[in-house]
Amino acid sequence: MQSDPLLAHARRFFPGFVPSLPQAVEPPPPDPLPAGLHDYMASVLVDFVAADPELDDAALAAALALAEPLGCAAPLEQRLAQDLKLARRTLARVKRDATTVLDKARAQHARSATA
Repeated sequence: MQSDPLLAHARRFFPGFVPSLPQAVEPPPPDPLPAGLHDYMASVLVDFVAADPELDDAALAAALALAEPLGCAAPLEQRLAQDLKLARRTLARVKRDATTVLDKARAQHARSATA
């Protein structure tokens, strides 16, 4: 996902950030983070979920998908409930539909990139 608000938010952390071109092959999942970084990464992911409200469930689904291999899914879910007041029902729905939501977001991004 590369909306203008998300790219601007990424540049707050990494001023020289330039998004990569879409890849034909999905990159391998990231390695798990050291235990001491789980809460920090969960906070960063919550920031990205909140950075562009127009992305709605797509940003949340992407954060959840990234948190799992990083080993910070539980802290992320806690922060989503605490910081964003995300209801358990909403979280369960997005987790259930994450693949569909992300596929739709990727397709929409690909269409807008070629337009």
